[in-house]
Amino acid sequence: MGNEQAMTPFLCSKRRIVCGRSVSYSSVKETTENAPWPQQMSQKPSLYERIGKQQGIATLLRHFYADARQHAVIGPVFNSRIKDWPAHLLKIGQFWARVTGGPSAYEGQMPLRHLDLGIDDPHFATWFQLWDANCQCYLRASEAKEMSRLAHEIGKRLKTIVKGSKK
Repeated sequence: MGNEQAMTPFLCSKRRIVCGRSVSYSSVKETTENAPWPQQMSQKPSLYERIGKQQGIATLLRHFYADARQHAVIGPVFNSRIKDWPAHLLKIGQFWARVTGGPSAYEGQMPLRHLDLGIDDPHFATWFQLWDANCQCYLRASEAKEMSRLAHEIGKRLKTIVKGSKK
């Protein structure tokens, strides 16, 4: 039992555990002198964090849907279906939190909600145009580009599903 203390990782002054083996501190120091320790390594923040978390999403969605509701092509689709806009914005906010890497309570099948809306190419094109414009307006350039790319990927899959359901 006396040697078990020497096997404790990151606590012993003369020995460390590296890749499951006990090695002397001096050899670890020589090979890892410039390498960051786990507590020093930082991961790139998620898109959710970089856009301002739930508040950033809420701001983007509030402005996007204000534009969408007034648009001649997609406004009628939204206005005929959405009766409780605050609840819709919260639910969509949870969806975007989830897809951007944040915590989310979103439950639902987003594609299924769009099958019977009668949407087609002009609706998708308008949605993308408004989304991209609002991302550029309310997010930093790199995050706007990433949010637009993400939305276009989701939209492309959704478009395939919606078109396939019409056959």
